[in-house]
Amino acid sequence: MDSSIRTLIKAVAWIGAAMVVIVVFHLGGTIALHIGQFSPLTGAFIGGGLVLFSATYSRSRNDITEPWIGLEQVSWILIGFGIILWGCGDSFWRYYVSQNQTPFPSIADIGYSSFPILVFTGLLLQPAADEQGKRIVLIMDSLISMGSIFALAWYLLLGSLAQAAGEANLAKFLGLYYPIADIALLSCIIFLLLRGQGRIYQSTARRASLLVLGLGLCFFVGSDFLFNIQQNAGTYVEATWVDLGWPLGMMTMGIAACMRRFLPATSEEVIQQRQELLEEQTNLTPMQFVPYALLGLLFVALALDVMAPNNGQNVIRPVLLFATIGVVALVVTRQIYTMWENMRLTQRQAEALASLERANQRVAEQSHQIAEYNAELERGIEHLKDVQANLANGNLRARATLTNGALLPLAGSLNLMADRLSR
Repeated sequence: MDSSIRTLIKAVAWIGAAMVVIVVFHLGGTIALHIGQFSPLTGAFIGGGLVLFSATYSRSRNDITEPWIGLEQVSWILIGFGIILWGCGDSFWRYYVSQNQTPFPSIADIGYSSFPILVFTGLLLQPAADEQGKRIVLIMDSLISMGSIFALAWYLLLGSLAQAAGEANLAKFLGLYYPIADIALLSCIIFLLLRGQGRIYQSTARRASLLVLGLGLCFFVGSDFLFNIQQNAGTYVEATWVDLGWPLGMMTMGIAACMRRFLPATSEEVIQQRQELLEEQTNLTPMQFVPYALLGLLFVALALDVMAPNNGQNVIRPVLLFATIGVVALVVTRQIYTMWENMRLTQRQAEALASLERANQRVAEQSHQIAEYNAELERGIEHLKDVQANLANGNLRARATLTNGALLPLAGSLNLMADRLSR
């Protein structure tokens, strides 16, 4: 990676660290307040600018970085535009707040609502891993995660938002849209991390950028989710540590784009070694436990909902119950499919072993035939040598007695020579 790009990434990291220190520890009094207010806007334009710069930076003939695959470059451009539009929405939000006007719902929501659509589309356009046999399992794991996250969000936030009275239709729609969009983003990044075990993701640039991108989305969604909960409860206070997830998440996504574009390409030998090592590993990875961990949290939420004395929980309980049943059904389906896949693999292995046994048997038969042929050839050679020795010693009555085999023409020629010598 070029030294200037390294310096740029370090500068962004220092800006994020300064935001955290100033906002969390309230350094500077009103300065901390202003930095906390404008940190999401600053982080959006820094992160979006980094993503667009990295995605559109032209490649030279001697470029040693990893090339783009398919629509991968378009994917990062969409993510960059999504971050920039979020920053534009936050600019309108800041304007409405400064004018003591209600910022929700407003024009700011056009920019805010564009972010999950563009980023989700960009994530879907990321190159697919070449694990064809595991695609169905990964899709089911992603659906399990999405259903669990949706049910948990319904228990924590969406249920109370859906039954809130007195709000305008647009405000209620947006209040439900943002958490559901966050759920979709989290589910998509979980799917990408689960499927990122293929050959193309063994390159350092793609693997590292995918992990950092997922980390940035987790920061962003965390702040978004906490904001929605506090906003719904009427306890949200601006310019606190809750807001830091937005700028840190978007700047982290910008760093991920820089890593994807400017990290050196990984050689084919290293990729092959990593792929073989991955195929040899039989231990479960932590990412494979994510759907089941979410399912466990879902059962905890359902138990708390059932035991809650509040009558308001009865309203959200049916959706939570049906979501839990749906997730459990997906888990059972996944296990059945896994068992069927294992049975099919076992059958294929048995057929392969049978074919190998038949091939070994044919090889053994051919080896036996070759051994018999060699023995017969050796006996024929010894017999012809004896006949030749007798003829050389003056025994002109010596004749070859071979009746078949590869040496029969040679025996006939030797007998003909002996007949001529006798005459």
